[in-house]
Amino acid sequence: MAAHRLGELGRASLVRPPGRPAGDGTGLMKRLLVAAALLFTACAGPRNSLNTPASTCFRGLPAAAAAVGGKAELVGVRRVPTHDLVDKVLQAGRVPPGEVCLVAYRGPFAGGEVAGADPAGPGTYAVVALDDRGSRVLATFVLDQLPVRFRHKI
Repeated sequence: MAAHRLGELGRASLVRPPGRPAGDGTGLMKRLLVAAALLFTACAGPRNSLNTPASTCFRGLPAAAAAVGGKAELVGVRRVPTHDLVDKVLQAGRVPPGEVCLVAYRGPFAGGEVAGADPAGPGTYAVVALDDRGSRVLATFVLDQLPVRFRHKI
């Protein structure tokens, strides 16, 4: 092969460079630092939720905006048990039991302006009730006061 023509350059050196004792651990230290860096970046990655009970409800914003005609100001998003809503809005009795996502908009809204709303208005707020995944509109209400407090704003 070509190694015999290269003289000393073609042979592997078995002599350790001066100042580097056997097994000084620099390779191991580098591997540990890389592993730690990978671990920290994996734990600090982006999240796909807000870490609130209402996180899944934000998926329903397009459907809720379409239900009110898309021309009102968003007040907030909230996830509540159905019975809490029924206590404040009698017409919510037709909403299936469990939890619902509520999306509130500030109007004003004229009577009949929000399709399918019961009560139909007039009122200051339109509240859209979505299923607990925020994917389907269950009911809409036009009210003068919000039935629950909305804390999660965009």
